[in-house]
Parts: sequence; C-alpha cells; structure tokens
Amino acid sequence: VSASFVNSSAIVCVTPVLETRERAWVDLSLTAGTVYTLNVVPFTFYETTGRSPLSGSSKGTTIIFIRGLLLQDMATQDIAYTDPEGRKKISTGVVDSASCEFGDIPSTDPLAPFDPLYQLQDKAPNAPQFRSQTCVQVLIGFDIETVCALTCNAPPVPNIK
Repeated sequence: VSASFVNSSAIVCVTPVLETRERAWVDLSLTAGTVYTLNVVPFTFYETTGRSPLSGSSKGTTIIFIRGLLLQDMATQDIAYTDPEGRKKISTGVVDSASCEFGDIPSTDPLAPFDPLYQLQDKAPNAPQFRSQTCVQVLIGFDIETVCALTCNAPPVPNIK
C-alpha cells in the first residue's frame, strides 16, 4: 500500500484487509534517491466480537462494552483532565489512537448530508478505556483465545431534554 509523508518522523498508510486477526510485522520502505527499508514494525489486527448493550438512555452515561480478540495488546495510558465542575480527575486505561463514534460517520463527500447526532468521543473521560478485569479465556475452534472488552461512555443525544 502507498503511504503519505506527514513529517520527518511519521508517515500514514491504510492497512490492507485481512481475513483473520493476527499479530504481524509491517515492512516499510522509502525511496528518495536511496531505498530505505525497515521491516521490524509490529502491528496487531484486532477483531471485535460483539457489543452490549445495544440501547441506552438518550441522556447518555450508558457504558458500552466492545468485546474482541487481541484487545489486550492495545497501548493505553492514564490521562488527567478537568471535569465540567472544574475538578481534576484521571481517566485510566485510555486506549491510544482509538475513539468511540456514535451516529452516522460523516461522509468524505462534501455534498452528503451531515448526521446531526454524530459524536466522536476520543478525549478523556469519554475516550475508549481498556478494562483488564473483563478479560476471559475462551475456546475458539482448537485455540484458547483471550477475549477482553473496551468501554465507551455513550454521550447524551443532542437536543433531547
């Protein structure tokens, strides 16, 4: 796949589709007069297996569990934030480079209608959080796999009292 140059230390590319989840190595090469190759970049393809509940209050605060395989490999961090009342808090287990999206994802077509209910939650305290206590071992086929969950806090629906 092709990649886009971001700056002197970053490039961006879209991963290819894989039929199964797996831990893989991504080969990177750059040709700029000289060919540079790096083939030691680990990458994990995750597979989600379900979510619950499937509905919640229009006022928000429903915790949604997203279950999947290899989620325990996701990088997390603890993030400090200030709540609406001005109190300092810490959101633990925030998943790096992840977000919870509600509503129809905006189209890249500038003429497509925008869903006014669309909300992106990618900042503490509403960013997806990894919960190690949700991890369980399950038998899938002939393999024992670890199934874990991420949580998202559903936001209130706009313009609903």
